[in-house]
Amino acid sequence: MQKPAPVDYDVLEPIRERWSPYAFDREKPVEPAKLLSCFEAARWAASSQNEQPWAFVAGDRDNAPESWRTLFGLLVDGNKTWAKNAPVLILSVVRLHFEKDGKVNPTALHCVGLAVQNFVLQSVALGLSVHQMGGYDREKAREVLGIPDTHAPVAVIALGYEAPSGSLDDPKLRDRNDNPERTRKPLKEFVYSGASGWGESSPLVEPPK
Repeated sequence: MQKPAPVDYDVLEPIRERWSPYAFDREKPVEPAKLLSCFEAARWAASSQNEQPWAFVAGDRDNAPESWRTLFGLLVDGNKTWAKNAPVLILSVVRLHFEKDGKVNPTALHCVGLAVQNFVLQSVALGLSVHQMGGYDREKAREVLGIPDTHAPVAVIALGYEAPSGSLDDPKLRDRNDNPERTRKPLKEFVYSGASGWGESSPLVEPPK
């Protein structure tokens, strides 16, 4: 299903095409070459002082089934109802301190976000779909995956090919999956002017005359 974003200004096509489906094709695996391309895109994300503070725990139902089952077991029940059909599950993890001196990296989460966005846009460009989840057991993730205190789990990523909404068992999820509406705040609500005080819209986002 296509849900192109109703953008006000031109953006790259993968940005317009990206959305988070609930319906994944259980019978269509992600080709290894495509998965590697997505990780390669993440690899080349920008990061503060080139620290690259990201890590990924990856599971594939066919090629790495034990990891897939472990990651699936971390999800809350509401996410399990649909993520059970995603052929690939991935947990993003962040290293909280700089490797070179042990000091806190204040932009670590920003850097991981850049890496994941690279991953997501590459996946869309390859015809894949991604749905990211915050609904999982973080403490259990630490325990079963052996994540050290120097790192923190961030989000679980479902990756695969989109399926028809009819493949979803939950009618509410089917409705959400089929809903064509896509909304975002206008630029003036989050691009501020440093000269006018916090929350004041920047003149830079006024429509061109």
